[in-house]
Order: sequence, then C-alpha cells, then structure tokens
Amino acid sequence: MDLADSQDHEPDRRCRTATLPVAGPAFQAADRQPHSPKRRVEVPPIARRLFDRGLIGPDQEVFVPAPRKYPDELRQRAVRLYRESDPKPVIKRLAEQLGVHPEALRNWIRQDEADHGQRSDRPTTVEAEELRRLRKENAELRRANEILKAASAFFASELDPTRRRS
Repeated sequence: MDLADSQDHEPDRRCRTATLPVAGPAFQAADRQPHSPKRRVEVPPIARRLFDRGLIGPDQEVFVPAPRKYPDELRQRAVRLYRESDPKPVIKRLAEQLGVHPEALRNWIRQDEADHGQRSDRPTTVEAEELRRLRKENAELRRANEILKAASAFFASELDPTRRRS
C-alpha cells in the first residue's frame, strides 16, 4: 500500500493519507512493486481492517494519525528530571542528554506547569481535552442541524398547497 504526505486534503500535517490498491491479487502485486512513485511504508492495520470489512473501497484515502515521536514514559521522566533538579538545568542541555528536541521538552515543561497551576497562559490538559470534546460535539450538532434544515425544506415543499402538480 502506498502512503504519501498529503498537504492538499488535510489541515493537520501530522496525519498521513493511505490509498489502498484494488483487492485480491493487486494487494500482493502492489506490495511487491519495487519502484513505486510514492513513498513505501507499511499498511496501517486500521486501513486494512476497514477495507476487509467493506467500509472503504479500493483507492480510497484514509487519514491515519502519525505515531507519537516520544513515548509517554520519556515525557514524564524528562519533566520529572527538570522539576526535581536544583538549580534548574538548561533545557537545551537536558534535551540533548535525553535525546529529545529542545522545543518538545520546553513544551512538555510548560504543559506540566500549567497542569500544576504554575502558569495561566495556557489551558491545562483536562481543559484542552474538554475543549476538544466540545468542539467535536459542536461540529456533530452543526451537521445534524444542516441535515434537519434540508429535510424540513424538502418536506415543506412537498406539503406546499400552492405548488401545482402536473
């Protein structure tokens, strides 16, 4: 299966699109092709399951989130090392010792400080999760509202007594 970074179709660059080849022998043929025009990576299991269940068709794009670069244990350990150090280490030097990007470590520390009430310039993790959930719910309600508006307009035109029938 071919995966390519898609910046035309997706707002979040951390996601990748997956295009499935035609079912049957084409799966094996596509997996054996040495010179594919797109970058070759493993077939995401979710895309394979969706195709096997008939939920997506051949050559249909599936958005697969990119895997996390750093494990949660490393994040927690890095923040704990920073918090427990006295005097506070230089973030760049600590990041080099841990093998992480300095900006990633800086963001983890800021988020931890916000979660512990030491910063008020960014939302806590709980608040961010709630905001994400509410935005998703809001989008679902807007879609449902649009469907109901279209349905009511359709049925209103069907019941309109001034409309002539031929």
